[in-house]
Parts: sequence; structure tokens; C-alpha cells
Amino acid sequence: MPQDTKRVGNVSEAAVLAALLKRGYVVLTPWGDNERYDLVIDNEGTFERVQVKTGRIISGAVVVDAKSVSTKGTNWYHGQVDHIAAYCTELDKCYLVPMVVFGKRRSISLRFEASKNHQSKRVTLAKDFEL
Repeated sequence: MPQDTKRVGNVSEAAVLAALLKRGYVVLTPWGDNERYDLVIDNEGTFERVQVKTGRIISGAVVVDAKSVSTKGTNWYHGQVDHIAAYCTELDKCYLVPMVVFGKRRSISLRFEASKNHQSKRVTLAKDFEL
């Protein structure tokens, strides 16, 4: 069956929701799909907005975007959410990345394999953010 982007997004959102619940998080879901976030973590009375994305594998890393692209253009999530959560279908793993980790970057690579040049400085490891 061909995968459309809405179906892929729904699978990612369901996987992240299940992973958060399995780890004991209290998760709220906004009504409708007009908000800039997909889920809210209730952290003992503090609400943290989570945008769910589908990660893709490139060169031994899961690449996660902090942007959305639509007919209206590209929108960045900086200042609008607290975390980007990602589900990687190929690995069947979920990640929760605080926006502060992105800094000013619009995407991040969560490395799960050693890089070809064996660089270790300024490498963001997938295992550090795995749910």
C-alpha cells in the first residue's frame, strides 16, 4: 500500500505516544490538528509541547527536522515547541530531543553508527535521546 505523508505522520505520532506512555510520561493530546505541536507532556504541572516528526536514515544517523514544509512555505519550530520527538520506521525506535539541542540548526543527525571518518567531537548520539 502506498504511504502518504498523513499516514506516515500518524504512524510516527502513535509510536511516539506509545513510547512516552511506556516510560511513564503523562501525555496530553490537543483537540484537532491546528496547533504547532502534536502532544503535550505533563511534567508534574509543567506542560512541555512536543512536535512529532518521522526520522530518516542517512549515513548511519537518524536525521530529524525542526521544520515543516507546506504549501504556505517552510515553518521552523524554534520557540514554538519544547521538544521534537521522532520515530524512525527503519529502526523502529523513538527519540525525544529538547529544542535546546537543535540550537539554531534546522535539523539534527542522531548518530547510531560510527562516522566514516571516526569523528567523535560534536557528534549527537542517538542512544542519548532514545525513548
